[in-house]
Amino acid sequence: MSDIQIKNMSFGYEEGLVLKDVNIDINRGDFVGIIGANGTGKSTLIQLILGLLTPKEGSVTCNYQNVGYVSQVGFAVKADFPATVKEVIMLNLFREIGLFKRSTKKHEKMVEEALATVGMLDMANRQIGKLSGGQQQRVMIAKALVSSPEILVLDEPTASVDAKNEEMLYELLNRLNQERNLTIIMVTHNIENIEESMNKIYIIKNKLVTRRK
Repeated sequence: MSDIQIKNMSFGYEEGLVLKDVNIDINRGDFVGIIGANGTGKSTLIQLILGLLTPKEGSVTCNYQNVGYVSQVGFAVKADFPATVKEVIMLNLFREIGLFKRSTKKHEKMVEEALATVGMLDMANRQIGKLSGGQQQRVMIAKALVSSPEILVLDEPTASVDAKNEEMLYELLNRLNQERNLTIIMVTHNIENIEESMNKIYIIKNKLVTRRK
């Protein structure tokens, strides 16, 4: 059985179906692209995979216990957010650290390693809102990576990123997939510069999901 299996799944709201009879299989180490125009249900599909929504018909099975999720950077960080890069990433270790407890050297090292992975270690003490969109997005990836996820799910990760930082993000994702065998699902409206790194591509159009690759 696949690590993520969506079988004959349909989902909709009161106004009607958003996704119809969807069948998707994702295995460990896959780099999956989910593409489609705005409003076609890409983010809805991600929410179904993450278990945040329940299908009306069919099933969604996810065998990953530890999932790293990266939202669109524009919604993740406000310009005046009063926290450093290091503090933002530490938030993802809250469960391990515990309520009202201080972080240990072990947690500090985990944060540093995550930042080093995305090339942002020198920005650890900068205020997150002062960084560029591309830098913020790399910090959000580090935040997702700090807890050693089995799968990384990204929703339009380059929506607010310039071409240079987009290229850096794609190189980072490809490296994580190849060197760590990390399963990656990336939602986007354009895969032109990352398509070669993906081994599976699904297109959402007219409520249907078809596999292109």
